[in-house]
Amino acid sequence: MTDENQEPENQEQQTEEVPQNENAADMTRVQELESQLAEATDKMMRALAEAENTRQRARKDREDAG
Repeated sequence: MTDENQEPENQEQQTEEVPQNENAADMTRVQELESQLAEATDKMMRALAEAENTRQRARKDREDAG
């Protein structure tokens, strides 16, 4: 006896496949965005370090002047 709710074993999955060229374009875009993020992060970290160095130099200059 067959259960009416049971799906046939040979039924194809209902997944939507992305064409290969679209997938490659998506991956390229992801790589570009990751590169931009890494560059922006590097610039931000360098700016923070520069600001901290400026604060330390100013503090040292105040101490030396006083």
